[in-house]
Amino acid sequence: MLVSVIMPVYNAELYICEALDSIINQTLGDFELICVDDGSDDRSKEIISEYMERDSRIKMLHQDHLSAGAARNLGMLHATGKYLYFFDADDKCDPTLLEDTVSIAEETSADIVAFNFYRFYEDGTEIRANFGIRNYLLPKDVTVFNYKDCPDRIMSIINPTPWNKIFRAEFVRKHGLKYEEITSSNDITFCAVCSAYAERIAFSTNAYLHYRVGHANTITSDKHKKLPNVIRAVSSAMEQVEKLPYYQEIEKSIRYFSIDNYIFALKHNVKDFNDSICRHYYEYIHQYFNSDFCKDVSKEEVNLQDLYESYCIVKRHDYETMQMLKSRKRIVSITSYPARISAVPVVLESIFSQTLLADKIMLWLAESQFPRKNADLPCELVQMEMDGRILIKWCDDLKPHKKYFYTMQEYPDDLVITIDDDIIYPENTLEKLYHSYLMYPDAVSTIRGHLMIIDEEGKLLPYNMWIRESDRGGYTQPSMQLFATGAGGVLYPPHLLNVALFNKQAIKDTCLLADDLWLKAMEVVNDVPVVVASEYMQLRYIPGTQETALYHTNMSDENNLNDIQLTNIINWMDENFEKDIFVNRIIESRNGVQIIGIAALCQYFVAERTDFRRKYRASERNRVRTNERLQKAFEDKSKINERLQKAFEDKSRINERLQLTYQEKSEINRKLQITYQEKAERGIRIKQLEKQLDDMKDRQIRIEQLENQLNDIQHSLSFRIGQAITWPFRRLGRLLKY
Repeated sequence: MLVSVIMPVYNAELYICEALDSIINQTLGDFELICVDDGSDDRSKEIISEYMERDSRIKMLHQDHLSAGAARNLGMLHATGKYLYFFDADDKCDPTLLEDTVSIAEETSADIVAFNFYRFYEDGTEIRANFGIRNYLLPKDVTVFNYKDCPDRIMSIINPTPWNKIFRAEFVRKHGLKYEEITSSNDITFCAVCSAYAERIAFSTNAYLHYRVGHANTITSDKHKKLPNVIRAVSSAMEQVEKLPYYQEIEKSIRYFSIDNYIFALKHNVKDFNDSICRHYYEYIHQYFNSDFCKDVSKEEVNLQDLYESYCIVKRHDYETMQMLKSRKRIVSITSYPARISAVPVVLESIFSQTLLADKIMLWLAESQFPRKNADLPCELVQMEMDGRILIKWCDDLKPHKKYFYTMQEYPDDLVITIDDDIIYPENTLEKLYHSYLMYPDAVSTIRGHLMIIDEEGKLLPYNMWIRESDRGGYTQPSMQLFATGAGGVLYPPHLLNVALFNKQAIKDTCLLADDLWLKAMEVVNDVPVVVASEYMQLRYIPGTQETALYHTNMSDENNLNDIQLTNIINWMDENFEKDIFVNRIIESRNGVQIIGIAALCQYFVAERTDFRRKYRASERNRVRTNERLQKAFEDKSKINERLQKAFEDKSRINERLQLTYQEKSEINRKLQITYQEKAERGIRIKQLEKQLDDMKDRQIRIEQLENQLNDIQHSLSFRIGQAITWPFRRLGRLLKY
């Protein structure tokens, strides 16, 4: 037997026929299909039995409702094939999957052959997912590898699912590799450990498997136990890998594998952070991240910004602190005015589509600008409020200050995220800001930030000389010198700003048109730094909204209101707090990175240049990989076009044959029509002849009747003639007698 296909089955009656058909119709016929029923209570077993009657290669085993891992282990015990393929009962595969992967395994003597797959949805949508092999971690010319080629990622380089790879059975049995018999995450251990143990791993860029998205009942699953299962799965993998003689060489891979899986589960499996199971899980990984094994993990080692920041967040905050941080609601606050109010529904639609949603969205409008209130608003906004998607509030006209001034006072214990009324926001904007907040809860997080320039003499340079859109690679260290600009979105944690922030008269006297300058002043007074939450993103302005933008007056060389308003703020601060408090607090602050003077700026630009080069090299690598993928896609497209062309030619030939067939059919129909006509004419003639025959018969009968009548007449005439002739003699005799 060449291949043993092992398929755990649990309540798969809706999809199992497609799965079975895709296996039994493989171009490679030398296989056995072992279906392991995991205690199904639907028609799955009956369907498998029906297929078994038609195909002797199908077998069925039974167990109580245990887990997919237990089902796969049971299947392995009964497998006789040279290779093992683990297939799910709700998926489908291409007909050449077994033939192609076995061919690769035979050619390369590989212990594992991995391949890409498709995700398909109930609506018919199908998306290719090139996650079978994360080959960006390998040199592009490597097609067969093991831990020596990628010691820092060997346990994570293959997608941790069993259905996108085949395994050499001898290799699995030699090392006693099994699935964890748990209700979820059972494949994490098996796939990771197999990768670490394998002497040769091959991969194919082809996609053979069609993974069904949105259905989770075909194998056992218990959401309540997912988090503990992840701990068990990761711990088991680490225990098995520790036995390897080259354990020290792949130690970074083990660290990355554990961090990656723990963070993934935290992001995707936690629905209620206050749940006791979540608490236990978080406390476990918090302790693990602070253990000697993980405490010195560097950004370069992880090499994924988001993953590294998530690791740092968990490492930094214990459960109680994280619970407190997560308990704060996300309040998105926006304001507008008549010239832009028509654009607000477009802005809000981008906020409704965020990967992380707001708990509340507030729109502050000045009564003086909309005297009829809702009657002056676009119908889309009114409908959004009626649907409960936004809350429209009416207030005094504080110009751009409206978007924070009232919300911060109404929700003092929550997160206030300010956005502008002229920008379509990328779908991950709120998620980036929130992630930055969890990383730096005592800082203001912004998507866009300028670096305020202070010379050696402690003098603040004009606004137009600040370094714009400074990000230093995203997720910078908090700094008092960073200035949050409101356009891209800004998150303000609670209880950080001074009550002086809500001084209406001071706002009107100093900076009525510059809310971000006033907010920066309040941050400085309270020693609150700013951190850039994301690498610079090009703003996507709504067409027709920039004619009345404030930057025309605030930043123009002619008006330069930003510097005038900032001077007003500094003078007001000098009078109400202390002399030179604005610049001194920035220079003297211990809270965050400081860049003061020419030397510091030079260092800053060197860092910027180094970071730019790093990004450029990464971009070039991505470009090369993208070009390679595009080239592969073009080649695939060419092949598809060739197949389509051949299909069209075949179709043309078939159409020609059909046309001939139609012509032949028409000719036959014509001949049949003639035959039917001839038959009809013959029928008519036959009927005429039959009628003539009947007439002749009638004539014959009449002739016979006439002949009989003639005979009777002749007989009667003869009798009478005889009597007449003999009458004289008979009369003479009677007379003589007398």
